Amino acid sequence: MQDRQQGGERPRRPAAEAIPRLDAGLGDLWWWFMARGVLAALLGLALLVWPNWSVEVLAVVLGFFLLIDGVAGLVGTMRARQTAVSLTPALISIVVGGILLLWPGATLRMLLIVVGIWAIASGVGYLMAGRGNASVAQANGHLKTIGIAVTLIGLILVFWPGTGIVTVAWVLAAAAFIIALVLLFVALRLKRLKDRIGAQA
Repeated sequence: MQDRQQGGERPRRPAAEAIPRLDAGLGDLWWWFMARGVLAALLGLALLVWPNWSVEVLAVVLGFFLLIDGVAGLVGTMRARQTAVSLTPALISIVVGGILLLWPGATLRMLLIVVGIWAIASGVGYLMAGRGNASVAQANGHLKTIGIAVTLIGLILVFWPGTGIVTVAWVLAAAAFIIALVLLFVALRLKRLKDRIGAQA
């Protein structure tokens, strides 16, 4: 009897040991999405309050936003011990942010195209991360949701006609708010999932 009981307990140990690791990973992931959502919302608010920035100032603001967003994403992904594919959106943000900061002569149209390409590349990166991350099915679904939303925003920005600095600022603000809402929604869902898994541990 004892042998049977021991034999019946053994298969359950790996799953039981995996729950704390899964809980810790989600704990790092949800605050990462929350921080990036708040950052995107602040960017959208700034673009609405000060829509008359020059192209140079707008490029610098977006560059700093993408750099901070990329660093936050890099730290969050590494802390959550995600796959190398999950690092793609953060690395893209850092590269594009650096390009905007070091490209003082960017025109309004080129600015939209660069930010649009960043959004498309980041969206594809989120979709790939959602396929390659096998830890939690719900987390994968949320990553894919972000990927689809960000990719669509990128396509809009790439094909949006450069009509004027105020209009472009409002379009970028709307894009930032949409990204912020999606990120905050995903953060809250992951937080709820983390609490549920933590209660089962």
